[in-house]
Amino acid sequence: MTYEYKCEKCNELIEINRPISEKEVIPECPNCKNNDLVKRVFGNSGIIFKGSGYYCTDSRTWKLN
Repeated sequence: MTYEYKCEKCNELIEINRPISEKEVIPECPNCKNNDLVKRVFGNSGIIFKGSGYYCTDSRTWKLN
């Protein structure tokens, strides 16, 4: 999962990838070394299927035009 943090001091955006099961640790800003970061909330990108063997009928929500 990708988490995004914003530094309150210098407005630097920091993106961190970590598993959902991993305990959250608020990072330090690499720009100003501030520990006052705010987690930004945004939507997930969804599932990405790679490779062959996936069909439009594999998903229940898929609608054919």
